[in-house]
Amino acid sequence: MQHSRRNDPTIKTGVRRDLVISKQDLLLFDDVVVLGLEEQIEEAESIDPQTAANAIYLAEKGVLHTAPSTNWEIRTNPHFVQPLIEKLNGDDLPEETEALLRLVSSAGHPSNPIDSRLPPGGEAVISWLLNVMGASTVPLLEHRPSAADWDRLRQSLWLPPSLVESGTDDTLLEVVLDKMPIPGPDVPLHEVLDFSQDPETIRRRRRLLRALERAEIEGTSPETFNLNLEDALSSYQDHMKLADMRSRTSALRVLVDASLGVVEELVHLSPRGALNAVFEYRKLRADRFEAELKAPGGEVAYIYDAEQQFPPRM
Repeated sequence: MQHSRRNDPTIKTGVRRDLVISKQDLLLFDDVVVLGLEEQIEEAESIDPQTAANAIYLAEKGVLHTAPSTNWEIRTNPHFVQPLIEKLNGDDLPEETEALLRLVSSAGHPSNPIDSRLPPGGEAVISWLLNVMGASTVPLLEHRPSAADWDRLRQSLWLPPSLVESGTDDTLLEVVLDKMPIPGPDVPLHEVLDFSQDPETIRRRRRLLRALERAEIEGTSPETFNLNLEDALSSYQDHMKLADMRSRTSALRVLVDASLGVVEELVHLSPRGALNAVFEYRKLRADRFEAELKAPGGEVAYIYDAEQQFPPRM
């Protein structure tokens, strides 16, 4: 995966330990890294061919990437090791580099089972490593690592204390995930990608992530952040329902005018009516964009649009 996106909190990468094809991941994250992706796809091909096929499709689309899954891969990964070698020539090591050096060195200790897969919680370690190297990632935990899981990790890796402490807290990202719709099994992956990779969708998603980053900087609790999102969603929904009703009414009028008037204009080889219809549609799009900008709670526009695109199936 790329590491050139440092300090941009609006470009997020999810990190998963297991091969999970989550449509919700595709809505919220630019991409997802999976620990030992190639090996997990190979295992899935005989057990769950559909999951394997979906993973291959997403990897080909540049959405899924691989990440180290064992102590050996951590120790030998050039993304981690080469920058360390370069920085070791200096007298003073930045704190994060020293922590990275200790973690990578501990991965190569002779007492470690270097080929065994990282236990639950390993995705948090890899996420921390990637972030130190300049990425912007968050671990996507199937469940919170238990005390025994952390003990197993400590037996094979030196862990920064802050990593273990943060692994037990609720996160604001989890609040956002709870608000996001989950596209149903009848929604194909390409439809989710088409929506999430649309330029307007990306703009709205990054506005939401900026609000998330701002709340994290301000130290907002998950409970307060959840209430703030609820209020913003309610205000935005009320505003945009009225704006959308007006847009639909105007669009219907334009369609009727076009069907009756434009054909007559074209028959007489005069495309004026067709051009007028095009201008009307452009104005409709501009009006809706203006309504979105003026709407209270505009930072949740992405959640609103995702709910309209992927409503819950009864």
